[in-house]
Order: sequence, then structure tokens, then C-alpha cells
Amino acid sequence: MLSQQHQPRLRYQRFLLPAPIAGVKVGRINNEYVINPSPEMSLESELEIVVAGSQDAIVMVEGSAENVSEKVLLGAIMFGHESIQEVIKAQKELKSPGRQRENDFYPTCY
Repeated sequence: MLSQQHQPRLRYQRFLLPAPIAGVKVGRINNEYVINPSPEMSLESELEIVVAGSQDAIVMVEGSAENVSEKVLLGAIMFGHESIQEVIKAQKELKSPGRQRENDFYPTCY
């Protein structure tokens, strides 16, 4: 086994981005939007997109849809962005001053 100084090091970086970023998968089944649908649900969905963003902006959208209107697609994007807010809130709570600490992880080398 290698000594700690020679092992690969993975470190949690506290400030990689200026703001938290999150992403969700959005589907639409029976005219209702669904966040992170299961693989079985995805088979029934008329659209399947991934929305990534920050608290204030949408950063990326990708996916596919079966003959849906622009209104439906825009609704899915906005629904995804609203759902991202919960994830960003959790990220901010984890980053709160009382919880910040440096975490080093030393994986076992074989």
C-alpha cells in the first residue's frame, strides 16, 4: 500500500463555480410534467429533456420530443428550472459556514 502522500488525491473544491449549478431530467406524461422520470416512465413520455441552470438562469437544455408545441416545450424548460431551485437550495445549505470543511479522500490503491 502506498503512503498517503503518494496516493491519488481527490479533494472537494468549495468554489469551483461562482454560483451553484444543478440539472434535472424532465418528461411529460398524460399532459403533466414529471421530474426525473424512471426508465419505464420515460417510455411513455412525449418529451425527454435535461435542463441545467443556476438560481437565475438556464445554462443548458438538451433532449428530444415527439411533435410537441413550443408552448409545451417552453413549459417543460420552465418546470425544470423551477425544480432546480430545490437542488440549489440544498447545495447552499451544504455550503453554509457551519458545514464548510476540507475533505480529503484517499482511495485504496491495488
